[in-house]
Amino acid sequence: MATGAAQVVQIRKNMEELKIKFESGDKDGSGKISFKELKEMIKDSSVSDDELQGAFDAIDIDANGWITITEFCEAMNKNSLRNNLAKDFKTMDPHGKGTLSLEEAWKVAEEYGCLLSHEELEAAFTMADRDGDGIITYKKFIEVLTL
Repeated sequence: MATGAAQVVQIRKNMEELKIKFESGDKDGSGKISFKELKEMIKDSSVSDDELQGAFDAIDIDANGWITITEFCEAMNKNSLRNNLAKDFKTMDPHGKGTLSLEEAWKVAEEYGCLLSHEELEAAFTMADRDGDGIITYKKFIEVLTL
């Protein structure tokens, strides 16, 4: 029970942090972030306006020209998920090859006490290995887990 309560507290903390970040970008207090406001938030000279516009368009799901707090939180959570998945993939790919075979996936699953049967893991692997080459690249791993 304490674990569930701790998770709720952490989720609330994360949401509050996202709300603070959103509000810091919403300079005019409209409850929305414009492209101009996002550009001010980023202030990274290595990001071109075209790249930033692409990011803005990807976050602005309803394409209304504004980023709402919901869109902002979704984008930030997706980014956080991708970072966590990157760490997970690196754990499963200890040699740093950038690929994962079924045998390596099974070894890691056993090591970490995975509750999947060998058949279930093989089915998941096959789903990720869309081209049937017997390996999962990082890109394939991310694609399947973020569908």
